[in-house]
Amino acid sequence: MASILDVQQKLQDMIEPIVYPNGTGSPSIVNTDVKIVQGYPVKNTLDDYLRNGSIFISISSVEGMDKNTTRYTKRYHQINVPTPTVTVDIDNETNLITINGVAGNNQVCVVQTSVEVATHQAVDGESLNDIAEALGIQLTGAVVIGNTISVPGEPHIKGGTSVKATSAYEVKRQQKKFSVTIWAVNYDSLDVLGEAIDSYLSDIERFILPDDFYARIIYNGTLNLDSFQLHRLYKREIEYLIEYPTTRTEEFSTLVVTDLQIEDNRK
Repeated sequence: MASILDVQQKLQDMIEPIVYPNGTGSPSIVNTDVKIVQGYPVKNTLDDYLRNGSIFISISSVEGMDKNTTRYTKRYHQINVPTPTVTVDIDNETNLITINGVAGNNQVCVVQTSVEVATHQAVDGESLNDIAEALGIQLTGAVVIGNTISVPGEPHIKGGTSVKATSAYEVKRQQKKFSVTIWAVNYDSLDVLGEAIDSYLSDIERFILPDDFYARIIYNGTLNLDSFQLHRLYKREIEYLIEYPTTRTEEFSTLVVTDLQIEDNRK
């Protein structure tokens, strides 16, 4: 689930390469040290930086400006589906099932014939032969040799490996105001940084968050605060409205076979 701090971190991640296009090991676009932080800077730290000719950029949320913008239905969004490390390979011409790969936790091997279903929870360190044997003993008449299972008759075999997948859905969606504040000791540096940051962020319509959901960003205004010029402090606040979801993440087992088997219990 993305939080206010996640949004601020994403803003910081987007702003840093604008300020330092060649990396933080090279000079900034204003040829002076620029510190980018989340939240308002501590006064003593800010004073020290400004006294040394450095610049501060702080990224913070504006309290009391929240708006509920929930409007989407609760539909699951796939986050991660790992690739199985152990596979169930089937040859329906020979009715032969072969277990390949490497066993690992959170994987279930499944074999379905026209009359039976066999499953086995694989674990780390387990051999392919052990998995084949565990599946074979659940299938009538099956013969297990090593990592292969032979099933008699015409069983129409299907199967595969089920893994633990992660999905999420939106619980709600909110719009919150965030401020990118530049603290500088001269107007020229303030203007260069302000124009570069605002030009880049205003051109972005949305960005992705750690929970794999998107946030929408809208420019909301700029405020120059020059009342502290006598103290050699120039300040610019660039505000953005960011709409992002609160999500809930759950874990599911992937579906391997989809054929239904119906038993007649009336007999």
